[in-house]
Amino acid sequence: MTPLVRITAYGHIALRYGLEEAIFLDSIMYWYRGNRANNRNYQDGRWWTFNSAVAFATLFPYWTAKQVRRIIASCREQGAIIAGCYNEDPRDRTLWYTPTDELMALYGLVEEDMENCPNEVYAFPKRENVFDQMGKCNKETCKTHVLNPIVPFDTDTLFDRFWAAYPKKKGKEAAKRAWRKLKPDIALCRVMAEALDRQRKSKDWLKEGGAYIPYPSTWLNGRRWEDEEPEPEEAESDVVW
Repeated sequence: MTPLVRITAYGHIALRYGLEEAIFLDSIMYWYRGNRANNRNYQDGRWWTFNSAVAFATLFPYWTAKQVRRIIASCREQGAIIAGCYNEDPRDRTLWYTPTDELMALYGLVEEDMENCPNEVYAFPKRENVFDQMGKCNKETCKTHVLNPIVPFDTDTLFDRFWAAYPKKKGKEAAKRAWRKLKPDIALCRVMAEALDRQRKSKDWLKEGGAYIPYPSTWLNGRRWEDEEPEPEEAESDVVW
């Protein structure tokens, strides 16, 4: 059965992420099930599949490698898949992919028989590093949790995670009002957290003791996570994303 036929059974996936994304994600789910059944590519509490964009393009002959990269980027940005790198050769930068809790929930899958990371590890962390507990499994935390399809987070709980991560603790009530107006979901929180991790290392935010860091309400109202920032000079976060 081709992906174009299969997609008719998962129209809600296409409505959530887009048609091309749904075709690609259906294959990710196929490989996830196969690797799970055969206990292959198990890393950090999840089963993964890996391929380069060129290799994926051979599997999807109606897409070029460039189109595949765009579709994968869209899937990651929307919170449908997580990317990691578990290659034995450090020179090999081929990315590995696994479905997020949200995508598996849309497929009606719940991992109840294994000690996986809970959904909450993809929200804003309480620790200083914005990416701490995001994407990479914290095994000490996960020992007593299972994967659930619904995240029990309300808007204020997610705001508390954001506030703990934001480097300038000023204007909390204004920031909370901006947050409630925005009503970000888990997928948007991931995007915001990634931007914070990048921006807090930027020259503008580091100079003069953080004097140029915008107030959190300004950052939220101005959608500053969408700013294009130069790459930081400091070492990149070691998160597996």
